[in-house]
Order: sequence, then C-alpha cells, then structure tokens
Amino acid sequence: MTTLLDLFLTFARISLIAIGGANAAIPEIRHAAVDVHQWMNTDTFTHLFAVAQSAPGPNVLIASIIGWHVAGLAGLLVATIAMVLPASVLAFAVGRLISHFTHRREYKLVQDAVVPVAIGLIIASGIELSLYSAFDVLTWSMVIGTLVFVYFTEANPMWALLVCAIGGVIAYQTGVF
Repeated sequence: MTTLLDLFLTFARISLIAIGGANAAIPEIRHAAVDVHQWMNTDTFTHLFAVAQSAPGPNVLIASIIGWHVAGLAGLLVATIAMVLPASVLAFAVGRLISHFTHRREYKLVQDAVVPVAIGLIIASGIELSLYSAFDVLTWSMVIGTLVFVYFTEANPMWALLVCAIGGVIAYQTGVF
C-alpha cells in the first residue's frame, strides 16, 4: 500500500511541474525512481524510457511503465492517474480563470515566457538522459551525431533514430562494442 501511495504522490507532484509534457520532467522522474525511491537502477530506467518512447501514444507512458514495473497493474493505474489528473485539473482551473484575461497584454507575456521554459526543460531532459545512458564511444558518437543531425538539418529526426538503431544492432552483434 505504501508503494502505491508513494507512486501516486511522486507522479502527482511531478505532473504539476511538467511544463512542456512528461519529457520535460524526465530528469525528475529518473531522480525519483532511481535515487529517491530506488525502485530501479539507471539501466532499467533507461530501458523503460526507451520502451515508452518507442511505443505509440503519449509521452506520459513513462509513468505508466514505471508504475507497472514497481507494482504491477495497480501501479500502472495509480502512476498514470497521478501523472494525468493533477495537471489536468490545474490546466482546467487555470484555463477557466485566464479566459477572462486573454485580451490583456500580460496574458500574452506570460504565454510567451512559458515556451522557452518548456524548451529548456526538454533540452535538459535530453542532456541528462545522455549523461546516464551513454557509456562508450559508440553511444556517445550516436548522441553527438544525432544532435548535429537534428541541429543542422531539417530532415525528420526519425532518420537519425533509424541509423543509430541499425548501427547499434550491427556493432553489438559483431562484437565491436
């Protein structure tokens, strides 16, 4: 029971700071799951995150998968509800409140200020995941190559993902790494 309560309180708190979606809160989710509650190690977290990202659906799936890992079906339900419900209630309440102020200049300023915060949180998530998951020359090459590809081209980032996946499979199957 304590584990379900811990799951709920952890993901409810994180949902309220996830400006920009669940991916913006990945460092905090990793910190809570690995460092604070010790539900898993960093390798397991990285693998669960990869599964969540490769599956179709919302980014909040990471909370569901962690809940499943920690406490089975009950954990999945609790973590998902905790990650979605508080933020949804807050968004609804704030939406109702600010609907009266959308014509004011201050509203536009606040709206414009939140965008760089969300982008910064998402970039920080990518950096943190890279630091915890890049262990060797191959993975660091993939991280840096993907960063360069995404930054300097307008091509779909899925091409970088495909190249890294094929390269990783070949490298590990042949025993290069």
